[in-house]
Amino acid sequence: MYADQIEIAAPPSPRDQQAIKPFFTVSSLEDAEKAVVESGGLLCGPVWPGPSLRVRNVCDPEGNIIHLRERVA
Repeated sequence: MYADQIEIAAPPSPRDQQAIKPFFTVSSLEDAEKAVVESGGLLCGPVWPGPSLRVRNVCDPEGNIIHLRERVA
């Protein structure tokens, strides 16, 4: 089974071959980044601009990559 092959490392290793990448719109990217790090996750790559957004990928403590985005005026 696939689950038997997943290794959970500390610090987490990003699983870039996952089938989905959930995204969450947050009120403050900076606050969300702090929460990720305090929870044992990682910040993955730089913050980049999108149309009316600031965006960043993060990695949770189990290695799942999550897309965070903050609306900007």
